[in-house]
Amino acid sequence: YRNANSKSCSDRKATIVMEHMIQVSDVAHTCEHWTVYRKWNERYFVECCHAYRQGRAEHDPADDWYPSELGFLDFYVIPLAQKLQACGVFGPLGEAYLSTARRNRQQWEACGQQVVEEMVERYRLNYENSNNNNNKQQHQNASSRGMAFVQVADPQILYACLRLHHTHLEGRRINVERSAGGKGDKRLEKLQQLRQEQSQHIVSVVDGILQECYDNRSIQKGELDDGVVALCQRHSPAVVQAALQEYVDKQGRDMDNPSAYLTFLLGKMAVEGIRDKEEKEGGKDSKGGASSRNPKRSSYGGGDGGQDSKKKENGANPTAKQ
Repeated sequence: YRNANSKSCSDRKATIVMEHMIQVSDVAHTCEHWTVYRKWNERYFVECCHAYRQGRAEHDPADDWYPSELGFLDFYVIPLAQKLQACGVFGPLGEAYLSTARRNRQQWEACGQQVVEEMVERYRLNYENSNNNNNKQQHQNASSRGMAFVQVADPQILYACLRLHHTHLEGRRINVERSAGGKGDKRLEKLQQLRQEQSQHIVSVVDGILQECYDNRSIQKGELDDGVVALCQRHSPAVVQAALQEYVDKQGRDMDNPSAYLTFLLGKMAVEGIRDKEEKEGGKDSKGGASSRNPKRSSYGGGDGGQDSKKKENGANPTAKQ
């Protein structure tokens, strides 16, 4: 009986180890060198983007690829690698796989957002080239390319358009960016420069909005964690402004998890839009009913020619791409 019990226990352990190995084989790239990890991560990203554009997925993977990958590494890959290392099946390689997964996690946290931007850019260019090659067939089928070029003469109109960057239109997140002429690598370099400038400008404006909240003490420092602050920097300043205003009005600091509540509001404002909310708040302000804790409204892309937009007008290429 003792031998039978021992054999049964050994078989059960072997079965568990085999299950762990099968699970690791499905995500083996996360335990490989950074270049290998990035290669297969991008291939999966492209598959998800194709599924979204073809209507087989409801969610745009570019919206949260960076934070979701962090969660995937933290709560699935690294614990799985720890189990393999503990069982000792791979000997010293088990420790190597675990340390590599942890290094990939650290590197993704440090530069993952830039990696995602590069993947989105490459996918967009490949998608545009594919559309250009099939332009006649698309025209015959009257199918939408999902993009448009808009040329404006007034820099103020241009920045009013740019204000819609990373907002939602009919349930889909849109990009509104300046375009550039030319072909080949020079055009790509110019587009990357313009997007980097726009991204840096958005981050600086969002940081200014948050700093105003800290200064007028409508939000206390440390009240929001770093994750939701980074998420704010990935949304348009108008969306962040509206979400913070509702967060303050609803006394989000008194909730069990203020950061989670603001995350919910950011998603809500991005999807539902802020135009109706701004009109309602404008009515309240005219009656003198605005809250004393309301943060100030951002000047990003506004029609009053704020300081931030004035700096951009001199070198602006009056072409916005949606």
